[in-house]
Amino acid sequence: MELLSQDAYELIRTPKKLVEKRPFEFPGKGKSLTLDLVAVNESREIFLLDIFRGRIKSLKCSYNNRYGVTIILARIDINGPPHDNPDGSTVSGNHIHIYREGFDHKFAYELNSAGLDMLPDEIKSFPASVKGQALKTDDIVSVLKGFCGIINVQDRIRVSLQESFL
Repeated sequence: MELLSQDAYELIRTPKKLVEKRPFEFPGKGKSLTLDLVAVNESREIFLLDIFRGRIKSLKCSYNNRYGVTIILARIDINGPPHDNPDGSTVSGNHIHIYREGFDHKFAYELNSAGLDMLPDEIKSFPASVKGQALKTDDIVSVLKGFCGIINVQDRIRVSLQESFL
């Protein structure tokens, strides 16, 4: 199923809540975790928050916001390889993907103030912790919390790191 860009932006802005409001442990190396989300005002809208952690590089992570099971609305990749956009431009290994009609989530923007300013106007209402600054990519929990702000998760994400995390 393909969405119009406007519909995808509306889904990104939709206020969401966690189905299970409990603390969780950040995935270990090479592991992943999926958290179920629902729309705050209409529990029929189902979203997923995926957390992937690199197997070799402990600070390499990806965070996905999916609509239903298959449509990636937004994704942040940190401490990974550079990304080549369909228009031939390249962004660093710290970037955010936003769904774009005809391209799905193949376009990415830098995770710095200039890159974030290039995001579509419809989703520029970032929380204060994200607006106008680069996310600190060595703090993967802060990036996760910033991403949750971008995708409008209303609940406070409570995450702990394993003692042997790095």
